Amino acid sequence: MELILGSVQAAYEKRLDHITIEKKFFDQLCDTTDKDDLLPQRCDIDKRLNSVDPEEIFAFVVVYSSIAFSTWKKDYRQDEKIAGQSRGANKLMDVLIAAKENDYPITDAAWIAGMSRIDFDDIFADTEWKMMDERHENLKLVGKSVVEKFDGLFINILKCSGGSAINIVKLLNENMNGVFCDSCRFKGIDLHFLKLAQLVVMITGYGLPHVRKEFQLSDLELINALADYKIPQYLRHVGVLKYDEKLSAIVDGYNQIPFGNIFEIEIRIATVCAVHFITNKLKKKYPFVTELMVDMMLWNAAGDLGPGARPHHLVRSKKY
Repeated sequence: MELILGSVQAAYEKRLDHITIEKKFFDQLCDTTDKDDLLPQRCDIDKRLNSVDPEEIFAFVVVYSSIAFSTWKKDYRQDEKIAGQSRGANKLMDVLIAAKENDYPITDAAWIAGMSRIDFDDIFADTEWKMMDERHENLKLVGKSVVEKFDGLFINILKCSGGSAINIVKLLNENMNGVFCDSCRFKGIDLHFLKLAQLVVMITGYGLPHVRKEFQLSDLELINALADYKIPQYLRHVGVLKYDEKLSAIVDGYNQIPFGNIFEIEIRIATVCAVHFITNKLKKKYPFVTELMVDMMLWNAAGDLGPGARPHHLVRSKKY
């Protein structure tokens, strides 16, 4: 959408100081991409949401997305795959599904608005994440916003959008007490990423059409990549993103980057722009492809990287 891509491309054209996008690697990536690679289900959504009532599933997606940030362990180097155990974004979805199955009304806006810390801690007892205070606060703010602005029903967000993915992103950005806001300044430019709001439409548009027809959103092709951790990790792995020596040492040394730092902002800018460029190239081969499809493909590929792969950048943020 123009709000995101317009601002990010303007920043990219001012030149990044620590990252280059190596377009010479686009051909190899595109040549090895098959049609089936572009249609995965992010986070195994089909399987994971089978137990959620279709009447509540959009509410579940909004609740999930509002706290889908910083889901790596306190020591990232210990955050390795263990057979039979989910982690990261998948772990978060499983935790919320388990809460529903244990009769916590996490899709009831009024209940979420007044969620006690005791209930919150019980729901998330089996996690090792940081920023739990921020998650608790986000949930309460989302519940309060839905009660006050959408008559207490999450589905009214979808109805107010008219089935438009862009309108959902705007509604979340403007009406949720800042939970879905995701903007910053860079070299005099107001940048917008809106990762969590776009996550809502990604899951709704590509993960839920099998549940109800009203989840089939229009204008998904105008939504941009989600500026997160895993996609730049994979783009760097295949040579598309090249970090300079200073940034490489920070990332490869598992050093945290402060939120809002120039390194972090440049990684997010490069991620959105690179996915946009790759999508345009893939369109020549697959006219149906969208930036969200490429985003999902890269995110899944990053999840399959072996233990010897270079790490993703580490930022503690409630924006992604």
